[in-house]
Amino acid sequence: MNDRRRVLAGALVALVFLGMLPPSTLAQQSAPPALPAAQPAVIEVMPPEQPAAHHADIYDVGAGVVTAARMPFNVALCGLGAVTGSVLFVLTFGTAYRATTRVFEEGCAQRWIVRGDDLRPRGAPGVLDRSSDMYSGRR
Repeated sequence: MNDRRRVLAGALVALVFLGMLPPSTLAQQSAPPALPAAQPAVIEVMPPEQPAAHHADIYDVGAGVVTAARMPFNVALCGLGAVTGSVLFVLTFGTAYRATTRVFEEGCAQRWIVRGDDLRPRGAPGVLDRSSDMYSGRR
């Protein structure tokens, strides 16, 4: 009889750990708190703010062109880094694994897609910064 209880207890523990039988079914459930009858529970939810729509401009189009032009070079550089890193790893019998990782990351662990924000100028347009002392009237 004692062996039978151990087998059943083991099966129950296995079911709980495997997720077949949630542990909440084993515990006693408490009754939900009673709400006052006079006041209904009302929860007001604010709708999430919608971000402003971004319209494509010349920088976004240029980013697509640059991404398409760079793609073959990125693939070639990543492949060359993978081959070089693998050869380095094999020749050093795995002792240069950090150098192998760096060689591989040099070609493959970069952003492959250029966004319009990457090309868009920051600050004042033009060659000279308009906030400098030369433009403010102070000398």
